[in-house]
Amino acid sequence: MRLSRGPLALLLGTLLVVAVGCGGDDVADDPVGAEPSSSTPDDATCRELVGEAVVEALGWAGVPAATEHAGRCERVSPDHGSVTVRSEALVDPVDDVLAAACTGLREAGGTVAEPEPLAGTDRSCSSRYAGDTGVATLYYVNDGDRVVQLRVAAHAPTDQNALGAGLAALVTTTRGWDVEAAG
Repeated sequence: MRLSRGPLALLLGTLLVVAVGCGGDDVADDPVGAEPSSSTPDDATCRELVGEAVVEALGWAGVPAATEHAGRCERVSPDHGSVTVRSEALVDPVDDVLAAACTGLREAGGTVAEPEPLAGTDRSCSSRYAGDTGVATLYYVNDGDRVVQLRVAAHAPTDQNALGAGLAALVTTTRGWDVEAAG
């Protein structure tokens, strides 16, 4: 079979888009209307945001300290899973960014709580996994008027009560976080 240049270029372009979209930085999780912050959190800030109270609430032990990775704070354990915190400098109004993030959760499927009671604000939404493993994401507007994304990816069994306690601990540590002053 011989393809002309037009269809071949279209096929290669599609494959490139698919390959880039399958990268490890979860581009689909980035809030719409956000851009990389001019101030990236440093490792010390990440250790504060994703501290021991968070992993203890999740029931995880022996998890290495959080570090900055690709502009977000991550605490990763090969045995348990990962916890990620991110906030971006906004180019769109905060409520528009939050609405786009919540729409993304709804479009991804599953049950979406809007607002999420754990966030303590009506300006929030979340999606949790069913069962004891999976990915849970919570978006909320913190006291610094920033959309904050909290993400727990549980590879080992982490029940819903522990997940809720872990997310609540993350809300507590990120509520007053000012991304511009961090780092």
